[in-house]
Amino acid sequence: MVNAFADNPEQQFSEEAGIFAVLTSTRSSLSSVFDIQRVADETFCQYLARLSWINDDTAEAVELTPAGRALLKALNSPALEETTADVFEIVLNPDNPFAYAQALSGLSTVKNALLVEPYFRLDQLMDVAEFDNIVRVLVGSRLKAAEYDLLATGIASLRDGRSIEIRKTADLHDRYLIPAEDGGVLMLGASLGAIGKKVSTMTTLGQVASRALRDAHEQIWCEAEPIEPKKPVALPPAPTEAVDSKVPAKKVPAKTTASKKTAAKKSAAPPKAKG
Repeated sequence: MVNAFADNPEQQFSEEAGIFAVLTSTRSSLSSVFDIQRVADETFCQYLARLSWINDDTAEAVELTPAGRALLKALNSPALEETTADVFEIVLNPDNPFAYAQALSGLSTVKNALLVEPYFRLDQLMDVAEFDNIVRVLVGSRLKAAEYDLLATGIASLRDGRSIEIRKTADLHDRYLIPAEDGGVLMLGASLGAIGKKVSTMTTLGQVASRALRDAHEQIWCEAEPIEPKKPVALPPAPTEAVDSKVPAKKVPAKTTASKKTAAKKSAAPPKAKG
């Protein structure tokens, strides 16, 4: 209503043309012949005073009335474009064995998305890599060094044609899935690793909040530290025991036939009589 007043204020007009009263019914057809103009009888200040939005009793200053102050406050407030139909939620219950599958299904709906997940690890990378819509990930700075190394190895091991850029920053708290352009931001109530372990929600935010979050995280992304892909290190082959052909094998001395006969005689000889 306020914008309508601003675009076309209902000022009081007088009509300059003596013939106007006679030709009221044929105004549209004769407007091109007669230069009929409408001239305002009141200024804009008089118009606003008639609406009780200002007081112009003095020629030195104009003062807003209480109604005028309320109107000005409403005009300076941000316009909320979304309705309740623009916002929806998914409740992920730990009793539901398909809770994690529901979450992944929700993540796959946002195109060319930036995933903001402070505790994004290799397990989550393996899951989201199956969906081509997530192309960037912002991860927090509280993971262990070995976990960052696993992420670097993971993005280097993605299938051909699939790439995910990951950057690290300390400026993260909440978790979002942010579309690159227009569209509602998906807010995650829990870390991906905790989905299915406790009750959490996934909420699509309205346009005003989505634009603010998109702008803020684009700035964070520009200042974040990239995690470069790192090829896995190949392990050296296990050493094998070398056999030196120059060293002769030990020979086991065979018992001679004579020694066998001597031993047989000793065993066959009768025992000596005691004297």
